[in-house]
Amino acid sequence: MSSSTNKLITDKEFNDINIWETEEGRIKGLLYMFRQYTNSHYKEIDIPKTVDRNNNDLFTNTIFYDDDFRRFVCDNYRIALEYHEEEDELSIMKF
Repeated sequence: MSSSTNKLITDKEFNDINIWETEEGRIKGLLYMFRQYTNSHYKEIDIPKTVDRNNNDLFTNTIFYDDDFRRFVCDNYRIALEYHEEEDELSIMKF
């Protein structure tokens, strides 16, 4: 990740519709939602036991496999996340 990607974004930047137009913007948006989720949920993040926890980091596993995170994103940001394991692709649909 580049240093510009590592910079956390503000609420105003997140709400800018154009953030989702670039790969860097999508990564920043996902990081923003992940930070909000972890700040508001003081519990263990729900990653299925079938997932090899050593293969990926907590961020990736949460984005791809945590149903509570996907519900949080949908309810709070009107964004649907769907991971296609066979293609190793994440779809982000804003509605």
